Amino acid sequence: METVVDRSKNGQVIQVALGDTLRVELAENQTTGYKWEVDHLDSDFLDLLSSNYLLSQSTAPGAGGLRVIVFETKKTGSARLELKQRRPWQALSCSIASVDYTIHIS
Repeated sequence: METVVDRSKNGQVIQVALGDTLRVELAENQTTGYKWEVDHLDSDFLDLLSSNYLLSQSTAPGAGGLRVIVFETKKTGSARLELKQRRPWQALSCSIASVDYTIHIS
């Protein structure tokens, strides 16, 4: 089973079953240079499976898309997951947005 979260779940506890996947979907516009990246991952509990950018259906120049990051749960317990939106060549302190989830795996 797959649990899907987005920015509206920021700061919340997310319930996921052991062995299931967690899919994080966040709006992103690659033309700005800003990209969502994992800042903190409890790797004892979660494995990063993929991070992909999906283009918008819009044909307008500069239209944004969606960053989809998928994790697999591998151990029961609670894990912290934080992602930041920043330009890869800048320091983490230069992020323009962040999301922070507590993942409860049972």
